[in-house]
Amino acid sequence: MRKRNNEMLDWINQNSGLFSLLAVIASVIVPIVIFKKQHQHDEDAERKRDEKERLAEQRCIERELQAERNRIKNEQQDLQDELASLNSHSAFPLSENERVIYSRKAYLNKRIERLNRK
Repeated sequence: MRKRNNEMLDWINQNSGLFSLLAVIASVIVPIVIFKKQHQHDEDAERKRDEKERLAEQRCIERELQAERNRIKNEQQDLQDELASLNSHSAFPLSENERVIYSRKAYLNKRIERLNRK
């Protein structure tokens, strides 16, 4: 047993220079590998953050577009309702007030057509 321990110690002494060289190489390589992994991790985190920001902007734009569509739809519905109320009047005889009503009716028809084209 003692002989075996001495052989191991001799082998370690003979290769101590090699072990020192490996330790120096490891002390250079390990920080480089750690730096590269950290850099890759930072890039991935930045990419994810940019993607989240882009999606948030896209959702905001979609909400604004939907609000605009709803506003146009409501305006169109208001015009149709006003037009329907004007349709309840009779066409004859035409007094001054009725001419105003029918001219307003024609205007509203044109406006509804314009909104329908959008």
